[in-house]
Parts: sequence; structure tokens; C-alpha cells
Amino acid sequence: MPQRCLFALSLVGAIAWSTAGVPTALLAAGGNDTFKPGDPVEYIDFFGDPQTGRVRQVTSIGKIWVDVDGGGIDAVDAEDLRRPAAAADNPFASDEEKAKLAEMRTWQDSTGRFKVTAKLLRVEDEAVVLEREDGREVTVPLNKLSDTDRRFLAGDKTASNDEVGITPTDLGRAQLVDLSTTSPWGYTPDPEPAPASASASDAQHANGRIRFTLGQPLDIFERMVHLIIAPDQKRAYAITSHESPTLKDGYQSRVFACDLEKGAVDQVGYFATGQLPVDVSPDGKWIVAHSSSFGFGEKATASLYALSGENADPLGRWEPYRRDRGSRHESDIRWMRFVDDNHVLMVNEGEQVSLWSVPELEPVWAVDVDRFSHVREVVPEFSPGGKVVALPNPEGIALVEVLTGRKLGQIEVDDLSPFSVRFGFDPTGRKLAVIENSRCRVWHLDPPELIRDFAISQNIGTGEVHWVDEDRLLVDGRYLIDVNLRIWLWDYEHQSSKVEVRGNKVWAVVAPTPVDPWVMGSQLIPHQAALDVAAVLDPDDLLVVEPGAAMAVEVDLDLPPQQRRQIESAIVHNVESSGFRIDPTSPVKVIGDMSTGRAEEITYSDHGGLLRGRGTTQHVVAPNTVQLTIYYNDQPIWRYSNTKRAPHLLTLQEGETREQALDREMEQDPSVLAHVRIPTHIALGGADRPYGSTSGRYDKAGDRASTKRSTPPSSSRRRLPGATPSRPPTTRGDNSAKDV
Repeated sequence: MPQRCLFALSLVGAIAWSTAGVPTALLAAGGNDTFKPGDPVEYIDFFGDPQTGRVRQVTSIGKIWVDVDGGGIDAVDAEDLRRPAAAADNPFASDEEKAKLAEMRTWQDSTGRFKVTAKLLRVEDEAVVLEREDGREVTVPLNKLSDTDRRFLAGDKTASNDEVGITPTDLGRAQLVDLSTTSPWGYTPDPEPAPASASASDAQHANGRIRFTLGQPLDIFERMVHLIIAPDQKRAYAITSHESPTLKDGYQSRVFACDLEKGAVDQVGYFATGQLPVDVSPDGKWIVAHSSSFGFGEKATASLYALSGENADPLGRWEPYRRDRGSRHESDIRWMRFVDDNHVLMVNEGEQVSLWSVPELEPVWAVDVDRFSHVREVVPEFSPGGKVVALPNPEGIALVEVLTGRKLGQIEVDDLSPFSVRFGFDPTGRKLAVIENSRCRVWHLDPPELIRDFAISQNIGTGEVHWVDEDRLLVDGRYLIDVNLRIWLWDYEHQSSKVEVRGNKVWAVVAPTPVDPWVMGSQLIPHQAALDVAAVLDPDDLLVVEPGAAMAVEVDLDLPPQQRRQIESAIVHNVESSGFRIDPTSPVKVIGDMSTGRAEEITYSDHGGLLRGRGTTQHVVAPNTVQLTIYYNDQPIWRYSNTKRAPHLLTLQEGETREQALDREMEQDPSVLAHVRIPTHIALGGADRPYGSTSGRYDKAGDRASTKRSTPPSSSRRRLPGATPSRPPTTRGDNSAKDV
């Protein structure tokens, strides 16, 4: 069925039209003088694949319709088309063309930012004269050339700025790990190694604070994507990705090499075009990167570089998840990290985890997590000593020996969330925290035993989980969770682009706006204000909901009576399944309802294909929210919500108007409330908001002017020194022998 697609960005949108044929009414001959119907052409399509075909028609708006040799038609910008190949490195080039241009090589300046394909004519007056493919001469000073080019001029004819060839690899040679197998518990706590010596920066900055400027973004398209802190916290690498739509050969990355002891940037360099550096080996000898460009399959190639002075020399390239396996999307690398100096662990978009040895580029072991688990967006979590990795599996969480793939143990979890679950080992390697779906659980690992299970705010994301001390977690570099108190203790609000945590020190790159200079800073967390708040709280006094307690259930939905009763029955079942009793008179109420937010105006405009930029329509849309809230004495203490907003991409079915499509997309499904898990333990205030917050940058955390503490309503005020507990005993269960 033909469909029309509407795109919306923020409150300004666009319509992209897709049809089964060419809308001939909009075709216009003579709109382009370079190509005419019947001309053979070549181009790289949206997915990065070379295509050939013949021009069908030229439009007046810059689009050229091409009959693709492989079948179908495509609309291509005139600037993206070319006639038969004339460059040796072009995928369409003939053997004759390649032979003709055999003398051509890629020349590069010392920054790595500028490249040109040319042949050497002569060296004169401390400069090199090159002839480009179009015949024009280019003169470049010798001191501006890369080290590789200077070696080439000195007689090393093998020196090349071109990327090394792709090494053939076969993931099928790797040992296949079966996460579903049962095995006796064999995990031994793997603690964080003791530091060899105190960092000079720690001695200079006793409060843990360092602050210095990295540099200015090139434009709004450059963003900070990685922050790598060396194990000794003496060096760091901040990595950006410039994703401007004008970059035709892939995204451009910059690397800011930082001396953390001096609190300064050593050097700034441009990485190879189309390559995104991701991690540096612990010994500082290797850099691992992957290809980086727009489209599926454009992040499928991994590269290994050797750090040599100021340069990163390419050593090898390989495709860990080749495109002949599954879709192009699944070949993309989503996550990769060094395990030690000679091994890299990575995950693709198909949820396949694999370990590779470097520089040999050989697979060691692999596991298809998608096969063994319904969890998506898998992110492995290393033990503090780096010897063990935690991965999801059908029965819960598997602990796997990193270098061998041997399964060391299994943590039984029968209700692991399918999306965005994150793990975090404590520094001793004896505890593992799991953050997922408004829930925090903690297991003791020697042997495995659940010691905490409590609700947290839905506002808390599922970013990286780090223990900053024996009782507290920092989630996503921002949310401080006190495991002992079962509360969201503090919110470190900030404008950080990237955050990394080492022990209780948080390193962050911040920028108030996309065009402000990046500033790198560090902060010890938790700061004293947060510790002062936690010191006067008692976990038993804060706990208001636990298994055995009574709850009342109400459903306030504008639905047919039968459907409303079905949803209410399902919620009652979920309440009882979590260990609670139903009592209509209980001060703890579970209420399901819907609400409508403030209306906003959104504009959709025609976009894409032949209708690009033509016509706009405006619509007033109000977000719809279906929610399940737990109240204690009429104060909300936990909430699940699902909100429908105006979509950025709106697909119109055949014969459907924009208004009808919007109504369809905005329609809520209240039955989702029937599948919401009821949390078993809720502390006063700990699941809906933090006890305190710090606004601004990390280097301001804890300052009197930027710190605020929330004051709860009188009906649920937290216990202070000398005060009596406000929690009535009627909300406590009778079967609470196990303290979780």
C-alpha cells in the first residue's frame, strides 16, 4: 500500500512522500544541463552501496530519477551522480582506469584533516608539487606534510596515508558461548586493583576538583561522544564527532589529549575521516575505532591504530560482523572496549557480543545474546578487576570469564526488563546492582543473594551504573541512589556532554550550549551536603510499602465498563502477585488514570523526494498520558506513565488525511496498565523525587548557591533528629522477615 511519510523536528516538521511510480506531473525537462535521459550514471545510495543505472528523467528541483540496473528507480541529487568511473579508488573504476592512475596516492597534512589524491611531480624550494586527478597542480610546504608523506619522499615507497586493507576474519572460528547452560557457582569476587601510587592531581586538588577548557566546537554539528580516562587518572582523551551533512566521506573526529595532573590539554588532533576512535588500551599503545558515517552498515568496520608520539598509525581493519550475516543494521558496531592491552570486547546492533585479540584480529569467543535473551541494547559490565563480565540470559544474569568465555555463575532473575537494563559491580566485586524500568535491585555475589529491591523514579534513566561508595550508586553520571536508604538521594543536574566515573571521582565534559567551549572538570561524589542529608535518615522509618502491606486499587478511565473492569482486575492481580493485600480502606492507593497535557502547535512541511520543501500544515496537538500512580496519604510516592506526543515521523496510509493520521498516532492504549509491575518496596519520597539537587556544572557541586534540598509535604515529612517516625505501622506487612 502506498504511504506518505511526514517528518517533524521539534515543532517544525516536514512531509516526505513515497510512491510506487514517478509522479510525472512534477517532472520537467531541462532542469539540469549535466545529465539527460538515457545517460549512464553511477552513485552511492543511502546505504553506502555503489549503484549503476540510466537517467529516466530530470526534474526542475534538482532531483534526477534513475532506472537502477538492479531493478527499481531512485531519486538522486544531481551533485551525487557521476558518469562512468575515472578514479582508481572508485568502486566502479575499470582495470584500465586503475592502471592509468596507479601513480596516484593519498597525501595528507600534518593535522590529518586535509587529504588530496594526487601524484608527485617534483620537490622544490622546501615544498612538494603534486598533480591532482583533474590535472591541477598543488604546492604543499614540506613541514606541513604528514610523517607518512615525509617518509615516502625519503624513499619509503610503501608509506601510505590510505587506510590499510581489510583483514579477512571469520567470527565462526570463535568459541560459541552458551549462556543457557547451568553450572555451579564459580565466581570469585574480583576487586578493583589498588592504585600503584597516588595521583599528583589528587595531591594538588584535595577536594577532587579540577577544571580546564578543552576548546570550541567547530559548529552545532560537532558533539562530544567519548571521554576516556586512563586507569591511573593521569591522562584523558575527549573525543568528538563532527556530523555535518556537508561531510561526504564520513564523519570527522577530533581528539583532545589531556594531562590531568597539569589540568591542561596537551594536543588536539584530527582523526582519520570516517573513523571514530572509541577506546585506548590500558597501556596507552593502541586505539580502537570504528567507521562512522550516516546510514545502516556505516559503522561495521573496526580499526586498530598504534599510538606513536603525536600520530596514530593504522595497523589493521576488520569487519567483526560481516554484512553477509543478517541485515546491514546488525553489522554495525554499537559498543566496544579494551578488556586488557591485547583484547577488545564489542557488541553489534544484533546484540552479538564477541571478544577479539589484537593486533592479531582473531576472534576468541562469541555469544548471541539476542538468541538467549529478550534484552535489547545490551551493554556488558566488567567486574572492578576486569576479569569477569555480566551479561543477560534467559534466566537472568550470567557472569562470564572475559578471556575464556567460561560461564562462572548465574543470578536467577525471572522478570528482567527487555529494554535498557544496566549492571554495576561495587569496588569489592562482591555486589552487583541492576537498574531497569523504575527499579533498583542489588545482589550479594558470594554466594548470590538478593539484598535490596526497591522502586526508583521513572525519571532516572538507565545510563552507566557506578558505585561511588559502599552504599551509593551514581546512575547516568547524575542520579545518586542510596541503596541502604532505598531512595533517590541527590540529583546532580548538569549540562554535561560526557561523564566518566572512577571510584568516587566524576569526570565530566560540560558545555551550557552547543556552541560554548567545552570545559572538563572533576568532582568528588557524594559531596558533603548529600552525606549530611543521608546521615539523619533511617531506612526502616522511610519504608512505607513492602510485601504484606494493604493496598486499594482504583481505575479512573473513560472506557466501556467491561474493558475498565478487565484492566482493574489485571492491576489487582499484579498487586497481589507482588505480595500485597487488597483493602479498599488502605492509605496506600494504586490509581490508574489518563490525563491530557498542554496543547502545542506543530508544523509539518513537505519534505523529501519530488515534493521537497513544498507546502506546510499546522496542527494543535495535546500529549496524552496514561499512568499508574501509588499514593500514600494522598501524596504520590511512585508513578509509571506512558505519554503519546506528536510524532517526528508521521506515516499516512492511502486515502488518510493528516488529521486522521495524527489521531491514530495519538490514540492511547490504557491496557498497558494491565502489564505494569507493582514495586515491592517504596521509601518515602525516594521513588518520585530526590532529597536534594545540585544545579549547574560539576565543579559547582556542593556550593551553597547551587545546592537545594526538597521539603516534602507535612503528611510525608522525612524523619529528622529527635522526630518520631511518620510512617504508620498499618502500611507494613506481616511477612517482612527478608530485608530487601
